[in-house]
Amino acid sequence: MATSVVGRWLNTWADRVFERMMRKPLPGKPWDHLYQLGAQTLQQRAEGGDAKAAYVLGDMYDQGSYGVRKNLNAAIKWYRLAAEQEDGDALNNLGSMHQHGDGLPQDMEQARMYFERAAAAGCGVAMNNLGHFHNHGRGGLVADPAAAVKWFKAGACRHDGNALVSLGYAYSKGTGVRKSPLRAIYWYRRAALAGDHKGAYNLAVGYWYGVDLMEDHRKAIGLLRASSVYDHAGTNFLLGRAQFEGLGMTKDLGEGLRLLRRAADAGYEQAHDYLQQTRYATPTRTVPGAKPNTQT
Repeated sequence: MATSVVGRWLNTWADRVFERMMRKPLPGKPWDHLYQLGAQTLQQRAEGGDAKAAYVLGDMYDQGSYGVRKNLNAAIKWYRLAAEQEDGDALNNLGSMHQHGDGLPQDMEQARMYFERAAAAGCGVAMNNLGHFHNHGRGGLVADPAAAVKWFKAGACRHDGNALVSLGYAYSKGTGVRKSPLRAIYWYRRAALAGDHKGAYNLAVGYWYGVDLMEDHRKAIGLLRASSVYDHAGTNFLLGRAQFEGLGMTKDLGEGLRLLRRAADAGYEQAHDYLQQTRYATPTRTVPGAKPNTQT
């Protein structure tokens, strides 16, 4: 059932309150400064028993960042060293590698076990991952959306952006919890202010289409611009439409078409259909099923 006009107005008012309440930045990770030390110093610390230095060094090899060339074997070596001391972030990343078959054999049960150990060590990212395993019945688990929500809440309490979005999505759909558009908006707003582009995008979709919120293209555009650095296809589609049609911003056909075509080239079906309708389509292969307001 669609939210009434009064309900959308109240939700919009509440979101303004949430935005003002949450302006204080979330605390950074206490080990972020380790990335500036360099691989040699981190290796010395890791070999001396510093688990977090081992995790950070593994992450640098995993991502190919901070002057270190990407090397998954080296990443696994340092993650495992950190995991021997039950470092939650290293355990989570080993679980993710098993989940996706990235550097390690794909093994969902092994991934689940790593996520469980990581969650027990207090890793919010792992709590969100474990929530999705419960939600979809992966890794030998029986699908249990209510158990998933408990893990999403645990991850959200640790300020994990993905968990904040997952919790908002559960409330928006009524999956494992009673449906509540207001609570969905609250968690999306927290995610957006924590810098999570999915939270900003999902809020923007609500404002753009007037779903559970009062339609406000300018508000949507502000949120979309905050998430545009991630080159998300849905974000490019809505920003492209805004510039192509002059919705909430100055009309710019060239930039609008560029963003729309970028979204279509990424497989966003709505962008492809929109370009067909405007007769500005270019040959492109699309992937069906891309829709707004989803977890991506």
